[in-house]
Amino acid sequence: MWLPDATLTAGESWLVLGVSVGKTALTVLASWLMRLKIDGSALPAPLPPADPGEPDDDTA
Repeated sequence: MWLPDATLTAGESWLVLGVSVGKTALTVLASWLMRLKIDGSALPAPLPPADPGEPDDDTA
């Protein structure tokens, strides 16, 4: 909603843009660090179990 009314000559426009870019950069950095330190696996998601087990009896 802000973008259509923004004027690039106003300082507030550059402040909003800077805060938005800065927030995005911090989020990317935090995600990268968490992925690096917390999830040490080479795969982004765990694999399903090797033996999924028997199906439920109540399926139609």
